[in-house]
Amino acid sequence: MSRTFLLSTESDPVGNAIASLLAETAGFDRISEDDDRLGEAGAGDVLLVGDSFLESDAGTVPTGTGFVQFLGCRPSAGLVGRLFESGSVVAGISPVIGPRVANRVAGFGGPLRVKPGASWGVIGLGEIGAEVIRKVTAQGSSVVIMDIRTPRLGLLAELNVRRYSLDLLVAG
Repeated sequence: MSRTFLLSTESDPVGNAIASLLAETAGFDRISEDDDRLGEAGAGDVLLVGDSFLESDAGTVPTGTGFVQFLGCRPSAGLVGRLFESGSVVAGISPVIGPRVANRVAGFGGPLRVKPGASWGVIGLGEIGAEVIRKVTAQGSSVVIMDIRTPRLGLLAELNVRRYSLDLLVAG
């Protein structure tokens, strides 16, 4: 079973939003930079790295983790290069929209509140995107998605979402 580790401080709004969404997910743990489990992250695991963590110490992100997602931050080119060389897949959320996403999801710093009947657009239909969709649609909101990859057969129907182009999703 793959594990998902969130490496961020309590003052990171994007990290807090992700933590509130994934708190009940099996295999999810929020950890600190001195946590021993950080060194155990392997090729099948996901590491979510918060903005506030990188501001404090960029040198301790472990290499060899299967997938590293930077949450609203700009990692150094050297760090990204080391991660690529170790075989990690690296992705990031734009530093411009990261805090906006966190504020929207976390209700401006509070617990997750989803306004019933609201419309959401989700970019990326991986494990995190699918979990966000499940939580939001459970509250009666509608969701459209955009993903550069073709979703697995039946996933869109299972999640009750429609797939849009990026232009249509952003315009909506």
